[in-house]
Amino acid sequence: MDHAGIAPNQRKWAVEFRATLFAAALLFIATASRAQTPAPATNAPPPTPAPAQTPAPAQTKAPSVRVEVLGVEGALRKNVLASLSIADKAQRKRATDAEIRHLHSRAEQEIHRALQPFGYYRPLIKSELLTDGTWIARYQIEPGPPILLDSVLVSVTGEGAADPKYQQLVRAFPLHKGGVLLHTAYEAEKASLETYAAEGGYLDASFTTSRIDVDLERYSAAIVIRFDTGPRHYFGDVSFDGGVLEPDMLVHFVDFKHGDVFNFKKLLQLQTDLSSTGYFTKVEVKPGEEVESHRVVPIDVSLAPARKLRFTGGVGYGTDDGARARLLTEWRRLNRAGHRAQLDLQYGLRDKHVLGQYFIPWPNPRTDVMTLSSGYQDLRTVTARSRVFQSGIAESRLLGRWRIVPALNYRRENFTVGVDTGIVKTLIPENTWSRIRTDDAIFTRNGDRVLLSVRGAHEGLVSDVSFLQERLEGKLIHGLGPQSRGLARFEIGAMQTNEFRSLPPTLRFFAGGTNSVRGYSYNSLGGRDEQRHVIGGKYLLTGSLELNHFFFPRWGIAAFADAGNAMNSFSTPVKRGVGFGLRWGSPAGLIRGDLAWGLDRAGTPLELHVAMGTEL
Repeated sequence: MDHAGIAPNQRKWAVEFRATLFAAALLFIATASRAQTPAPATNAPPPTPAPAQTPAPAQTKAPSVRVEVLGVEGALRKNVLASLSIADKAQRKRATDAEIRHLHSRAEQEIHRALQPFGYYRPLIKSELLTDGTWIARYQIEPGPPILLDSVLVSVTGEGAADPKYQQLVRAFPLHKGGVLLHTAYEAEKASLETYAAEGGYLDASFTTSRIDVDLERYSAAIVIRFDTGPRHYFGDVSFDGGVLEPDMLVHFVDFKHGDVFNFKKLLQLQTDLSSTGYFTKVEVKPGEEVESHRVVPIDVSLAPARKLRFTGGVGYGTDDGARARLLTEWRRLNRAGHRAQLDLQYGLRDKHVLGQYFIPWPNPRTDVMTLSSGYQDLRTVTARSRVFQSGIAESRLLGRWRIVPALNYRRENFTVGVDTGIVKTLIPENTWSRIRTDDAIFTRNGDRVLLSVRGAHEGLVSDVSFLQERLEGKLIHGLGPQSRGLARFEIGAMQTNEFRSLPPTLRFFAGGTNSVRGYSYNSLGGRDEQRHVIGGKYLLTGSLELNHFFFPRWGIAAFADAGNAMNSFSTPVKRGVGFGLRWGSPAGLIRGDLAWGLDRAGTPLELHVAMGTEL
C-alpha cells in the first residue's frame, strides 16, 4: 500500500491497527485449535469456557384467545362481542401476553357501553382471564333491570308542523313513558324526521334539541326531541348544460314539474336515469340558487357527452353455447334525437351470428325504445342445424312494473333436424310481457321473474306454415337465512299447428341443458322421428328446485333436482336430473358449475354444465 499521501501520525495509527487485527487473528486460531483438540486424561483443571452468547429472540406466534360471553343472547350478545376489543381478531393477532391482559382490563367498561343502547345501565359483570397454553377470557353478565322512560317529548315546529306525514311520525314514535329506553328506536326516529325533510321539501330543517337524559340515582330516563322544519321548498325550472341532445328529448327524463314539492330522491332518480342512457360520461344534478322569497329551487343539470363510438369484445364459454368470441360496436349517439345503433358479431362453435340494430327512443325516451333489426345466424346443436336470415321491428314499453314488447319479424330459415329438412319463410307477429324484481341484479338473494310470450304465423300471409305458440316462464329466488337461498323455476309451452314437421327447429320446443333439465345436453330432449332422431315437440314442461349455501360471501355450493321434457303428447314421461355444483358471485355475474346425473339417460349419465350471467 502506498502511504505517500498519509500523514506520519496517520501512518502510525494504521500500523498499530493492523498489528491489533493480526494479534486477534492469532488468538482466534489458537483458541479454535484448543477447542478441537481432545482434553488430556489428567487432573489438570479444564480450560475456562468462553462466555455464552445470548440467543436471538425466537419469533413467537400471537397468543391464542378464546372469548366466552355468558348470560346474554341474541342482539345483546352480538353487540357485546362487537364492542369487546379482546374479541377483535385484528387486535388479538398483534397482541402479546401483556397486551391481552390490557385488553381484558378494558372489557368491563366496554360491556357497560354495549348494554346501554338496550336500556341496561346496571349490569353485574364477572370477568376472568385464565391461561393454560390458551388464553380464556370469560365474561358472565347479568344485565339487571332495564332503565325506564319517565317522560318522552317529541315535537315538530315550523311549516311542517301541520304536515300529515310529520303528525303521523310523532304519533307513531315507538318509545313511550313507562317503556324501556332503546337507543336504536331513538336514532331511527330522528333519521325518519330527517329523511322526510329531504323528501318533503324542508331544506332548512334541523334539530333544535335532541337528547336523552339518564338519571342513574332515580334509574330513569327522559327523551326530548324538538325538530324545526323551516319553510317548504318547491321545484323550479330544470336547465341542461352541455347537452348534446334535444331539450325536448331530455325533459322526458324529468319526473317532476315546476311547482312540485322539492324531493332529493327525484333528483337522484334523474341522475341515475340520465347516467344509464350511455349518452354521457358524467351527469351532475344539483339545486341552483333559490329564487328570492319564493322558496322555489331551480335544478341545474350538467352533462358531459360520451364518445360516439365504442368497441367492446371478449371470449366466453358455456356448455350450452360452447366457446365463442364476440365483438360489439356501438354508435351511442347518432343525432340530437338520441338515436343509437350497434353491430354484434359473434363466432362460436355452436352460434355464429351478425346482428345490426337501430334504436329510436320513443315514445318516452326514459323508458321506451323502438328497435329495427336485421341479421344472420348459423346455429348448431346436438339435434339440429339452422341458418337464419331475419329482419324485424319491435317496440319496448314500460307499463308499471311490466315490460311489454310487441314485435313483427320476418324469418327465412334453412334447417335440418333429424330427417326433416327445408327452407321456410315466416312473418311472425308476437307480444311479450315480462317483469323482473330483484334486490341485486348481479348477485340476487331475493327476486323473481315472470315472462309470457305469444307468437304465430299464418300460411299465405308471407308465411309458408301456420302455427300459434304460447310460452310461460317463471323463476323465484328467496333467501333462507344469512348464507342460504332457495331457487325454483318452471317453463310451460304449447303450440297449435298441423304442420309441425315443416316448422324449423327454432320454432319447436326442446328441453335439456343448463337452464332446463340438467343431466342432459342442450336441446337433446324432445319427440323423435322414425329414425329415433330428436326433433322437438309441440309441448314443453320443465321445473327445477335448487338450494344454495354460501360458506364465504361469494362462494358456495348447490344441490338441485330438475325434471321435464319436450313432447308431442302429455302422456310422454318426463326426464329427471339431480346433482350438485359450485357457485361464485363474480363482478360480471354468477358463475355456475354443475355436475348432474340424468336419471333416465342411457349410456353415460353424467353431464357437466357451466354458465355465467345474471339469474333473472
